[in-house]
Amino acid sequence: LNADTPERQLIPWIDAAGALANPRTLERVRALATHQSADVRLHVARALRRLADPDTPPVLHALLRDKDWRVRAQAARAAGALRCAELSEELAIAVSDPAWWVRYRSALALAQIGGPGRRALLEVVDGDDRLAQDMARLVAGLSPSAVVEMSEV
Repeated sequence: LNADTPERQLIPWIDAAGALANPRTLERVRALATHQSADVRLHVARALRRLADPDTPPVLHALLRDKDWRVRAQAARAAGALRCAELSEELAIAVSDPAWWVRYRSALALAQIGGPGRRALLEVVDGDDRLAQDMARLVAGLSPSAVVEMSEV
């Protein structure tokens, strides 16, 4: 799990670390969040949903602003899985993302967070962005069990 490892070898190791959910290994994965390859950053964001650690939300915050929509979507998914309330504002902004999948994952993450996330989701419903309003309205109307189910897909 080093930045100089060839990408085709690095990605399976990142995926294995995510599957094993070993905190020490996932800390090494987290260090790859700024890797030059979007595919590596994508797998890092996906794996980080298993690292409940105070140093993870700032990394997810940066990944929510990645230029690749797939990375942003996985960062939102991880923020929801970890219930990162401190990312509620950033996730609410991401509900207006140009990419549908990012909007969807961000709205689901806000619903997963609960309290502050739900409040932020309802603020999006009252906002000016029609696409974000529709997404927020859709997710806000889901039952808690439906949010859990949809977040796992």
